[in-house]
Amino acid sequence: MTKFSVALSKIAGNLNMETAYTPTALGEIRIETMDVNRPGLLLAGYDSHYEPSRIQILGNAEMAFLEKNSVTNNICGSLFVFILKVFYICTHYKLYLLI
Repeated sequence: MTKFSVALSKIAGNLNMETAYTPTALGEIRIETMDVNRPGLLLAGYDSHYEPSRIQILGNAEMAFLEKNSVTNNICGSLFVFILKVFYICTHYKLYLLI
């Protein structure tokens, strides 16, 4: 059985994403799942059943939560404790890529 895999550069190119940070070339990073996650529950402190291999998307709701929360640094710190594959931040229809 063939395993699904696509280069992150292909995804980023198709979506016209702006890369905010990457430790390595996008073509070297392989995405092996079609599932994505919006980590709202993780931001609120619930990390059971969290799957870090999924692409994580912070949309307007997650960004508004972070803006209104007085402990944003603690929340972001707990989020990045996990080994994340890819992070997308989508604000006002603009996509940013963080790896």
